[in-house]
Amino acid sequence: MYALNDPQTLAERVGQLASKSSKRVVIGIAGIPGSGKTTLTAKMCELMNQKGFKTQGISQDGFHYYRQQLYLMKNSREAIERRGAPFTFDAVKFLRLVEKFNDPQYKDTEIMAPSFDHSKKDPIENDVVISPDTKIIFVEGNYLALKDPVWKELGGYFDEIWRLEVSMEEAKERLVERHLTAGICATREEAQRRAEDNDLVNGVYILENSVPATISIS
Repeated sequence: MYALNDPQTLAERVGQLASKSSKRVVIGIAGIPGSGKTTLTAKMCELMNQKGFKTQGISQDGFHYYRQQLYLMKNSREAIERRGAPFTFDAVKFLRLVEKFNDPQYKDTEIMAPSFDHSKKDPIENDVVISPDTKIIFVEGNYLALKDPVWKELGGYFDEIWRLEVSMEEAKERLVERHLTAGICATREEAQRRAEDNDLVNGVYILENSVPATISIS
């Protein structure tokens, strides 16, 4: 078990992997909503770049289906209400990106990835650039270790999968604050309902349907 408050130890681990590998090192950072994946990814990118390894972070959020796509689904009402659940992401598109990271065909070319605009609540295509000299890629997202079709194929492209461990109660508090800060919810009561009825439902699904991680971080 690794400690979240000791990122230097994690950085040493990744540095050793990168020093021994002739290919890119790809680390998946998984966990339930509100577990701290984005924060850890940003910190790890900072540390690895400081160590001299060109490093880039990629978020699963860039692979949300656009809201317009959700409206066109047969189960559109459920898709909109449950946005953030596995079926509201384009898992195939996500997998196709991850496949490119160590594909010789893309060794000398830039790889473009989407990000997510929280104000517009939709992805931004080609907003993240992975340059040919990028040595380490951190991929963060809720569903990186799922056993479900398509999602389960991601594991074959990661050198390691890290899972952040956090209690449901702590995750809920973080999610409530996030929804209020981002303007997703207008009141604390609304934010609590969203966390309970959507985010934490996804969290339970993740815990019950994921493969074991390489390491756990708490």
